[in-house]
Amino acid sequence: IPHAYEKLKKLENGDNLIKTFNCALSTKNGVVDFYLNDFSDSSSLLKTTDVNKHDFKFLKNEKLIKVETRRLEDIKEIIYKTPVYLKMDVQGAELEVLQGAESLINKIDVVQLEVNFENYYSGQANYKNIFSFFFDNNFKYIFQDSPYFLRNKIVFSDFIFFK
Repeated sequence: IPHAYEKLKKLENGDNLIKTFNCALSTKNGVVDFYLNDFSDSSSLLKTTDVNKHDFKFLKNEKLIKVETRRLEDIKEIIYKTPVYLKMDVQGAELEVLQGAESLINKIDVVQLEVNFENYYSGQANYKNIFSFFFDNNFKYIFQDSPYFLRNKIVFSDFIFFK
């Protein structure tokens, strides 16, 4: 998200402990369409569905822009020091980010991400696929945080996975 990256870049301000990357994380390196929403928190590699627009009326306008994608494991400038905590909020593309970090997953101790229980983004992974990824990669503990309810059911929630 161009304006978000510009704000983030200012935080670097000569601090060698902060390194920013102007790219989206995914399963492959390249250039892809990115759905930039007027409500930038809902921007995603995946198209917003009508269900999402119905549930959240402020998601009216999105435009396509081109963005660079990189696999997390291919960003060699990142130095991993234990414990490693990975926090992501990628609007339905969580499994793509995780699959792009697969060779690093054994270096990551804790992952926090949002899981949608409604089909809010076209092609999003369901919670079963996301949970299976963590169980298959030796994460043993789960903590649920900040569930969001609509129509008397959870539509999304943050989860924290621990090794």
